[in-house]
Amino acid sequence: MKLLSIHRASRARTVDLGRRLVETGIDKPEVPESRIDALGLVGDVIADRKHHGGLDQAVYVYSRADADWWQNEFGYRVPNGGFGENLVFDSFGGGPVRVGDRFVIGDVTLAATAPRVPCAIAVHHVGDGDFMRRFRNARRTGMYARVLSYGIVSPGMEVAYEPAPPTSPTLQDVFDAHYDTNTDRETLLRILASPVAERARIEYQRRLDRIAS
Repeated sequence: MKLLSIHRASRARTVDLGRRLVETGIDKPEVPESRIDALGLVGDVIADRKHHGGLDQAVYVYSRADADWWQNEFGYRVPNGGFGENLVFDSFGGGPVRVGDRFVIGDVTLAATAPRVPCAIAVHHVGDGDFMRRFRNARRTGMYARVLSYGIVSPGMEVAYEPAPPTSPTLQDVFDAHYDTNTDRETLLRILASPVAERARIEYQRRLDRIAS
């Protein structure tokens, strides 16, 4: 695998979602290199810290292979960074990404923690009112990651893959469970046994507690 491009927001902008105005950092221009630390790309603006950013969602990664798939769906070019991602890999290696999979770029080590769940800002950014449904059906979620080791990355660097145990859930498993309110106890336990992002952990623990009660 290879790192193709790096994207970082230098400022937030206001978007009109109809009933409300919101600040967003989803517009991320390409930069020639970036230092990555525990909170992600140094200097990247996170406007909505309730739903984005933090140690468990420090970096959002998308693959060029999945962006190309969307190009065919949309019928127009999807540039690198088109979904508000920080890093673009050429691919994720052909198999499903599991929670806990590690991706090493020079001195930087990223660990997969969660899939992206699209929001109204993503729909506005893409400009397709049906994007949320299409994204859910496509299940090409990209990867949120925590940063285990820090350093500077630049395009063209090789990405080494260190797999999580095969018992760890895939990002698609976590994504599907988010939408399926009837997710069974065994699946919830498997997700909770993995190093899943804290926001997801809270959601699935509450659902497991409801089943138990």
